[in-house]
Amino acid sequence: GGTPTETKTEAAKYLLSFGLDGQRADQANHLLNAMLEWEEDSSSSNPAFARETNSIALEYRGSFANGLDLQLGVRHDNNSVFDDATSWTASASYTFAGSGVRLHSSAGTGVVNPSYFELFANSTFGSTTYLGNPNFQPEENRSFDFGIEVPFLQGRGLVDVTYFDETLTGEIESYMVNATTFSYRNQAGDSDRKGVELAASLEASEYLDLRLSYTYLDATNPDGSVEIRRPEHELLLSATLDAFNGRGSVTADIRHVAGNWDSQFFGSFATAELPDYTTVDVAAQYELTDNVVLTGRVTNLFDEDYADVWGYAKRGRAAYIGVRASF
Repeated sequence: GGTPTETKTEAAKYLLSFGLDGQRADQANHLLNAMLEWEEDSSSSNPAFARETNSIALEYRGSFANGLDLQLGVRHDNNSVFDDATSWTASASYTFAGSGVRLHSSAGTGVVNPSYFELFANSTFGSTTYLGNPNFQPEENRSFDFGIEVPFLQGRGLVDVTYFDETLTGEIESYMVNATTFSYRNQAGDSDRKGVELAASLEASEYLDLRLSYTYLDATNPDGSVEIRRPEHELLLSATLDAFNGRGSVTADIRHVAGNWDSQFFGSFATAELPDYTTVDVAAQYELTDNVVLTGRVTNLFDEDYADVWGYAKRGRAAYIGVRASF
């Protein structure tokens, strides 16, 4: 029943890629990217809410004959409302000749500006009112990771283990002003997220491919409490079987999530751990002709009752069938 609000974004972007070694940009071993960007937001609710950002960025990508790959980038944002910001990114990868073992690492920084709703909200839904905070500061992020990738079984299999560490300063959060009002603020201090990612793949046979991915995440607020809606454990097992004499395939995915916390907006209003859950998805496709493919999938095959947010159930079993054509 409120007055509709229209938020408009206008933008212009220019990207130049130049081969520093005299090669075409899409074939160069040493590449320079330069970017110019202009973006302006406006809101019908108040002309004073308009904001503009002008950005410039440079990036170098290099691939060397000894197995070393490098990436270096820097970006500067000139903001009309928030403080100007400079962010950077760097990554490196080195592959050992003969063994195929690859070391990789990356690091960087980033900035996220508050949304219009977080800044200027003044809305009531039922008995709950949301008020914005125009005194926000952007979130600032810095992170790094390093890992190793190891092939095995003559290249039929691959295992990658990566450690990551991320720090978010001034994280934006909602909080209860009183029993009926919510607002937003920057957390005082650093929110830390760190953990390990494991990825593996295996060509088990000519017809069967297996994949595994697992993430362990330790995410905490500045006061040491657990970050909500960031599962501690996520595991995905996947298998794809070529079938129908190569004209089709069947894929099954098993996903397990554990250690996910969220705040309850009912009852005791406590931050509590959601139940662990496991879901199974199945998909298949079959080439009816060289140009027409029959597709089908079933999500949440066993109709598991689960949620990633307190009070919001996820979709139950669902089946889809379709046709994909190319011409």
